[in-house]
Amino acid sequence: MKIRQFYILIFLLGFSLSGNAQTNLPSNQTLFKKDIVTTPPNQPVRLMAEWEELEAIAVTYDLRFSEAKKKLIASIIQHAKEEVQVYIYCGGQSFRPSGRVRLELESRGIDSVNLQFFDSNFDQRIWIRDFGPQTAYLNTVNQRVLLDWIYEDDFPKADREVSKSLGSFYQTDVYSTMVRPYDFKFDGGNLQTDGMGMAITSSHIFEDNPHDDSTIDWIANEFMGVEEFIKLKKLPHDGIHHVDMHIKMIDEETLLIGEFPFGKGDYQQLETNINFLTENFKTSFGTDFKIHRIPMPADLNGQYPDETGDCSELGTGCYYTYTNALFVNKLILVPTYFGNNATDQAALQIWRDLMPGYKIIGIDCSEIIQEYGAIHCVTKEIGVERPLRIVHKKIEKACPDETEYLISTKVDHLSGIESVSVFYTDDSSFEELELTQNSEGDWEGAIPAFAENTEVRYYIEATANNGKTIARPIVGEKGAWQFKVDCGLTSSNNISRKGGISISPNPATDLVNIESNISRKGNLKIINQLGQVVKSQKVSLPNQLNISHLENGIYKVVLESERGMFYQRLVKTAN
Repeated sequence: MKIRQFYILIFLLGFSLSGNAQTNLPSNQTLFKKDIVTTPPNQPVRLMAEWEELEAIAVTYDLRFSEAKKKLIASIIQHAKEEVQVYIYCGGQSFRPSGRVRLELESRGIDSVNLQFFDSNFDQRIWIRDFGPQTAYLNTVNQRVLLDWIYEDDFPKADREVSKSLGSFYQTDVYSTMVRPYDFKFDGGNLQTDGMGMAITSSHIFEDNPHDDSTIDWIANEFMGVEEFIKLKKLPHDGIHHVDMHIKMIDEETLLIGEFPFGKGDYQQLETNINFLTENFKTSFGTDFKIHRIPMPADLNGQYPDETGDCSELGTGCYYTYTNALFVNKLILVPTYFGNNATDQAALQIWRDLMPGYKIIGIDCSEIIQEYGAIHCVTKEIGVERPLRIVHKKIEKACPDETEYLISTKVDHLSGIESVSVFYTDDSSFEELELTQNSEGDWEGAIPAFAENTEVRYYIEATANNGKTIARPIVGEKGAWQFKVDCGLTSSNNISRKGGISISPNPATDLVNIESNISRKGNLKIINQLGQVVKSQKVSLPNQLNISHLENGIYKVVLESERGMFYQRLVKTAN
C-alpha cells in the first residue's frame, strides 16, 4: 500500500526521477520544498559564461515530437553524455513517459548511463533554452542558484515547472522575474554573456517588456549581475530575433559572428550592429572585441531568409546558422545542414581553428531550423555546484626586447586556492612556472623571454584547497593559447619598444615623474596585467602623474607619439 501511495503522489505532482546518474537525489520529504523566489538575491550575483565547467545539460523529449526532433535530441544526448550528465524532461500522453523515452533512446543505441529522466509538463515545447533555468553564482563562485525569467503566456507549464523542479532536485534557490517591479520577460536564446558582468541581447526585449532601457538594466543588474547590457538592433529577417542565431561569445574577448553575402539575408543590419558594437563598447578587460566570421549560407533551395521560399515556417528561406552551437566542457556541438558537405565542413573547420583541442561535432539541424532554432535553442547548460574559475587576459603578442612576459590571472573557488601554474612551450615540452598571489589576490608571474618570431604556447592550471584541479582553456595543453614574439608593427614611425621613456621613482606609491628623450608629447596609457587601460591622457613631457588610486601591482606605461610607441614597466607599491 505504501508503494502505491508513493507512485500516486509522484503522479499528482507531475514529476518523477529515474535513471543512472551520479547526482545525489534528495529525500522524498525534501524534494518539493523549494519555492520560487521573486526578489533579487541579497548577495552579488554572476551569470555563468557558456564555456565554464558544466555538470549537466538539460533537454526536453516529448513522445509527441516529430521523428526529426526526436532524432536531433537523441543525437545531442548521445554526444553530451560522454562529457556531462544529461537531464531529460519527458512528456507525453502516458503515465510516467520517462519509461517510454528511455526505451526509445535504447532503440537508438543510447544507454542510460549519465542520464536523468524527469516526468514533467513543459507544454510540448522543445525550446528549453528560452524557458529553462539559467545558472548563476552568488559571490562569484560561492553558491549556485538558478534564474527563471517570464516566458510566453501561452505555455505556463514550461514557464514554471522545469525551473522549479530542477531547483527542488538540487535543493537550490530559483530566482524569478515574475512579480512587479521586477517583472521581466526574457528568452534565454537572446543572451550571450562573458561571465564577468557583460551581456549581449537584441532590441527584441523592448517588444517583450513595457520597461524603458534604464529599468531593464536595473532588473538585469539585480537578478543577473549584468553591469554592461549591450542591446543590438534586432535583425529583421530572423523570425525569433535572438542573438544566438548569429553571435557566439567564445571567450571574454572573442565573438564568432555570422556573415551573409553582400546584400543577402540580414547583411546590412548585422554589419551595422557589428560597427555599433565595436565602436561603442569594450570587453570587460577594457580591450577591443576580437571578431571572427562564419558563413550564413543559403538554404537547400538556394534561398536566404529575406527571400520568399518554402523552407521556413514563415514562408521564407531558412536561417542557416553555425553560431547556434553548444559548449559541453571539452566538446562543442555545431549545427550542420547539408549532410556534412563542403559548406558544413568549412564551418566546422572555422570552429576547429578557433577552438583547438576541443572535440567539434556536427549535428544535422536541417529540419529544426525551419522553426528558427538549432542546437543551442533546444539545450540548457547547468554549471557545476563548486566551480574552480580562472579568468585571464590572454597575451596577444610580445616584443623581442622584452626580458619576460608577464602573466596575471584571477582564480576563485569556495575552498580557496592551493596553487596556480602556467605551462608554456615554444613547441618543445611544456615547462611549469608556479605563480604567486599578490596583495590584491591575483596570481602572477613571468614567462622567460624567447627569441624573436618564436611562437609561444601556454595554458593555466589551478588547484583548489579541496583538491579540485582545472585548466584554462579547459582542454589544457591541447588548446593552449598562443602568441608570437613580434610586435607586429612594420612602419618605421610605429615601432613599439621598451625604453624611450623613464619613470621615477620606480617602484612608486603616489607620484611618478615621466620623461622622454625621444618625444615631447603624446598619449600616455597605463595598462594593468589583465590588459585593461586604467588611465589614459594626452601629455606634454616631462610630466608628473598621481598613481595613488591604482591597486598595487605591475603596470605597463605606454607613450604613443608621432615618433613611435614606447613603453616602460611601473611597479605600484603600498605606502
